[in-house]
Amino acid sequence: MTYTVAREHSINATVDRGRPSLQEFVRAALMGTTASVAILASLTTPAVAACDTATAQGVILVQCSGTMTGTNVPAVSYSSNVDAFEILSSAKISTTGAGAFGIYGYGQGPYVLVNSTGSIITTGDNSSGVSASGLNNIVLAKFDGSISTTGANAYGIHANSLSATTGSAGIISQGTVITSGLGAHGLYLTTDADTSSLTPPTGGIIRVLAESAIYTRGDGARGIYADNFRGSQVGAGDVTITAKGSITTAGANAEGIFANNGAAGSITITNAGKISTTGAYSHGIFANNGLVPGSDGNIAISTNGAISTTGQAANGILALTFGTGSNISVSANGNITTTGATAAAIYAGAYDGTVNIGVGSKATLSSRQDGATIIAYGPTVAISNAGVIDGTIYVNAAAGTLTNLAGGTINSGSDIYLGPFGGVQTSAIVTNSGTISPGGAGSLRTTTLRTDRKKAES
Repeated sequence: MTYTVAREHSINATVDRGRPSLQEFVRAALMGTTASVAILASLTTPAVAACDTATAQGVILVQCSGTMTGTNVPAVSYSSNVDAFEILSSAKISTTGAGAFGIYGYGQGPYVLVNSTGSIITTGDNSSGVSASGLNNIVLAKFDGSISTTGANAYGIHANSLSATTGSAGIISQGTVITSGLGAHGLYLTTDADTSSLTPPTGGIIRVLAESAIYTRGDGARGIYADNFRGSQVGAGDVTITAKGSITTAGANAEGIFANNGAAGSITITNAGKISTTGAYSHGIFANNGLVPGSDGNIAISTNGAISTTGQAANGILALTFGTGSNISVSANGNITTTGATAAAIYAGAYDGTVNIGVGSKATLSSRQDGATIIAYGPTVAISNAGVIDGTIYVNAAAGTLTNLAGGTINSGSDIYLGPFGGVQTSAIVTNSGTISPGGAGSLRTTTLRTDRKKAES
C-alpha cells in the first residue's frame, strides 16, 4: 500500500458510523438507479486538514481539502493492493509537468472511488484531472467541481477496470470539464481484459452520467469515450451513457460521444443535451458494437437534444453493429444538422439484424445539399418520419420500409432509394401519409424513387 500527497498532513483515525457503505452506493451508481446521485452527494465530509485518513465500515477513507499542488507528480495519490478505499476531495488542486494527475487512485481491493467537489487544473502531457483504476474491482469517479487540463492524453476524468474475471467502471460528472490537447478526452472510461487469464471476463459494465458541460480541443479528443473490453479476450458486458449537459469538441476524429463494446453486450446512449463538433470524422454520436461477426450486441440511441457537425464525413449519428442477430434502434427527437461533405444526419448499419430509425415530430434532419441525410443498411431496415427530413434517403436492405407519417415532411433530394442488401431484395415499401416535396417548398427539382427489386430477382 502506498499513500502520497504533495504536502505534509496529519492522520485522523476517527470512524464515521453514519456513512452509507461503499458497496451500497457503488452498486447503485453502476446499476443506474436515480437514488445513486443523492447517496453519493451525502458522502462528501469536509476534512479538517490537507489530507486525513480514516476507516469506516472496512473502507479506507482519504479526505482532502485546502490548496494542493504537484510538479511532475500527482497532487493526491493513493493505492492499495487489498483495501476498498475512497478519495474524498474538496481541495483546490493545480499541477504542472508530465504525469502530474490532479487525483490518482489505484486499487486491487473490491472498490476504488474518487469523489471530488473542488477545482482541478493540470498542465502537462498525460496529466489527467482525475484518474481512478483497479484490478478485478469496481471503479467509480464522481465529480462536482471544475476540471481543466492542457496536454496530450490529459483526460478530464479517466476510470479503468482491468479484469481477469469481472470489472466495472463508472463516471458521474456534475461539473464542468475542459481539456485541450491531442487525445485529451473529457470523460474516458475503459474496461480491459487481463490476458494473463485463460477465461474471458463475463461481467464488464460501463456506466456514464454526464450532467454538465464538456469542452475538448484537439484531434482525437472525444467528449465522452467509453470502451468496453479492448483486449484480445472477448468477454460480456454492457455500455450505458446518459448525457444531459452540452458537449463541444474541436478537432479531427473527436466525436461528441464515442462508445465501443468489444464484449458480447449492448450499447445504450441517451442524449438530452446539445452536441457540437467541428472536425473531420468527428461524429456527434458514434456507437460500434462487436469487433467481428458473432460478437452479439444491440445498439439503442435516443436523442432529444440538438446535434450539429461541420466536418467532412462527420455524421450526426453513426451506429454500426456486427453481431449475429444484433439490432440498431435510433430515435431522433431533436434537430440533427450536418454540413460537411459526405456527412449524413443518421448513418446506421447492421451486419445481421434490424435497423429501426424513428424521426419525431419535433425533429428536423438535414445534411449538405445533395448529400444523403439518412443512410441505412442491413437485412431489414424501417424508417418512420413524423418530423422533417431534408435531403436524400438511401436504404440498402433486403426488406426496406419508408413510412412518412401524418404531419411528417420529406423535402427530398436527388433520390429516395431502397435497394437490395447482399444482392437480395424481398420488399421495398414507401408509405406516405404526410408531405413529400422534392427540394422543399418553393423549389423546382426532380426526386427519383428507386428500387432494384426486379434487377435483384433477374
